[in-house]
Amino acid sequence: VTIHDPAATESGFPAYENLEDGAAAADLVMVAVPMSVCAGVLEKLAALGTRAVVAEMCSLKGHLQPLTEQLREGGLRLVSFHPLFGPDVRMLSERTIVFCNDAKPDDLDVVRALFADTSAQLVTMSTIEHDRRMGLVLGLTHLSNLVFARALSHSNVTAVDLAEVAGVTFNKQLRTTREVTAENPDLYYEIQTLNDLTPATGDWLREALEEWLGVVGMGDPTAFAALMTTCNGYLDDAPKAGTPPR
Repeated sequence: VTIHDPAATESGFPAYENLEDGAAAADLVMVAVPMSVCAGVLEKLAALGTRAVVAEMCSLKGHLQPLTEQLREGGLRLVSFHPLFGPDVRMLSERTIVFCNDAKPDDLDVVRALFADTSAQLVTMSTIEHDRRMGLVLGLTHLSNLVFARALSHSNVTAVDLAEVAGVTFNKQLRTTREVTAENPDLYYEIQTLNDLTPATGDWLREALEEWLGVVGMGDPTAFAALMTTCNGYLDDAPKAGTPPR
């Protein structure tokens, strides 16, 4: 394993000072860069004529799709995949990696084989389907937690005061929300702005809030219970933590 990093820090791996030398020597190039600059890196690798398999791991794929199709037609052995976990993860149990099936099968097999003997769940789907699901799994989830944090801050009740009386549900939600708000703002901004589904997820969030506030405002416990039952029925199809998907 060798690396090329324009903002190099001590990694323990040998490093190439320029991309040209690294690409020429590699059998497999893993591209781990911000989504907004990934296109430029892929174009440079194609221009260098690398014969290596090139694997990009952006959290979204749609913004790259016209380019990736063009580069593959030009001979770049490009694979798109998405590990749904961050760099601090050491064990892959209960972790998911998505592979987009628009690459050539032999090139896709090279990247999948890296994880074949791990406990990670390997899922394959189209680029369009990947971004559709990520609009909910990432985009809506992040947005919901950011809205929750912002709503708390509008309350004028301090986080210290809330923690003093926090129950189980609040503490669970707070842990997740704190993780979200502590993440990289540039990445989370790109996850919202680079997915065409974001306007729809925002509409669904507003619609859901209006539904809940509507039944509360009407003082209608039956309608409130019906909404809870509907939500529970929808979520009941999802596997519980620690069990494989159906």
